[in-house]
Amino acid sequence: MISLRMTRILPVAFVLILFFGIQEIAAYPKQDILDYEGDDDSGIREDSVVIEGWEFEDFDVKIPRFIHLKENEINMNGADWSGLKKRLAEHERVPFSIVHIGDSHLQADISTGYVRSQMQFDYGDAGRGLVVPLRLSRTNEPVDYYFKSDNYWSPLKFMSAHWPRTMGFTGASLSTTSPQASINVGSRVTDSFSTFTDLSVFHSGEMKINSVTLDDGTVLTSPTVDYANGSTGIVLPRPVGNVTINFTPGQNFMLFGAFMSGHRPGIFYNVIGNNGATYSSYNRVPEMGKGVSRLHPDLIIISLGTNEAFGRFDAARMIDSIDRLVRELRRYNPAAEMLLVTPMECQRRSRKGYAINGNVKSVRDAIVMYGKDNRIPVYDWYKIAGGYRASDKWIGEGLYGRDRIHHTVKGYKVQGFMLYEALTKALNQK
Repeated sequence: MISLRMTRILPVAFVLILFFGIQEIAAYPKQDILDYEGDDDSGIREDSVVIEGWEFEDFDVKIPRFIHLKENEINMNGADWSGLKKRLAEHERVPFSIVHIGDSHLQADISTGYVRSQMQFDYGDAGRGLVVPLRLSRTNEPVDYYFKSDNYWSPLKFMSAHWPRTMGFTGASLSTTSPQASINVGSRVTDSFSTFTDLSVFHSGEMKINSVTLDDGTVLTSPTVDYANGSTGIVLPRPVGNVTINFTPGQNFMLFGAFMSGHRPGIFYNVIGNNGATYSSYNRVPEMGKGVSRLHPDLIIISLGTNEAFGRFDAARMIDSIDRLVRELRRYNPAAEMLLVTPMECQRRSRKGYAINGNVKSVRDAIVMYGKDNRIPVYDWYKIAGGYRASDKWIGEGLYGRDRIHHTVKGYKVQGFMLYEALTKALNQK
C-alpha cells in the first residue's frame, strides 16, 4: 500500500462507531456478478449510518495499489473552468462556496468532511456552512455540529412516497405545534475556526425571533435580525461556538436547516446528503435549485447513482432524471459550475450470499454519457476506485462495510483524499 500522510491535525477527538458499512472487516470471498431486478434492498440503503463519534488524530491515508492514481482527475468534457478558477483566486475577498449533493455516502459526512478540512486548510476556513437538523429528523447527523431543541418536532422522511407538507432543499422538513419554540445550534469543535458570527435559519412560513442566548449565557433581547423570504439571518456581536434561538413559529413554519458563517476568508463546503437518495428523489423537492441558491454556490457537485442501481434499471429514465436535476440547479444558479461523480461498484445480497451489482456499471455509463453529451465535467469514481470487481478488492482491504454498500472509515478517507486531490488539480491547472 502507498502511504500518503497529510499534515493537518483536527483539534478534537471522538470515537467512531458506525452501523451498516463502517465496521472494519476481513476479506470476503469473491462473488458472481448480479444484474438485479427484484427487491431493492431499500431497508439497508435508507437506514441510518449511526455515528456515535469519530476520531482523526491525523490525516494519514493509505492508498491501496489497485486504486488508479494516475487516472485520478476530472474529465472536463470541454467545459471551461477559467471563471471558476478566477473565483477561487478571490476567496480572500469573497468566500468560495461548494455545494455537494448526494445520498447516504454523504449524509454521514466522512469523505466530504475530509475534503472540507483539506480544502479549508489550503484556502481558509470561512465557516461550517450548511448544517441540517438530521438528528431532530430521527436520522444520523455529522459529528462536528449539533442541532438540538427541547420542543417536539414532527419530521418528514425524505424517502417517503408522499410528503404531506413541503420538503426542504436540505432533505429535512420539521414542524412543531409549540406556540413558542427554541433551537440550539453549535459546533462540537472547539478551535477558533469553528466559531461563527452569523447564523441564517432556512425555513418556510414566518419566524419571529424573541431572543438569542450566546454560548456564555448572554441573552440578546433585541438581536440584529434580517427577515427574508425563506430564511432568517441573525448577526451576532462576537464569534460564538453555539447559540440558542427563542422564537415564535408563524403559520406554515417548517425548519429546513441553518448556515454558520465566520465572516472569514476561505471556503464553504456545504453537504446535502440523504440516505437512500436518487436523482429522482431530489427532483421531487419543490424549488430545489432555489433552495441551493441560498448557499451561493460557485461549484455544485452531484454524487448520486448507487441507489438507482438497485431494482430495475432504465437508462433513458436515468438520463432524464439527471437532466431534470441539472436543469433545475442551473435555473437558479446560472453562474455555478457543475461536476458529476459516478458511484463505484458495490454488492448486494443474493441467494448464494453476495454478488456484484452489475447495474452500477450501467448507472456509471449513463452519467459518463450525459456529462460528455452536455459538456459537464465528470469525476469517474467507478473507474478510479478500481473498476470491475473493485468491490472484492475494497472488501479485502477492509474498505467496505458488512453491507457491501457503505464504506468503512478507512474507505471513506480514501475516497475523500482522492476527490480532494482531483479537485485541487482541476482548480489549479493553467
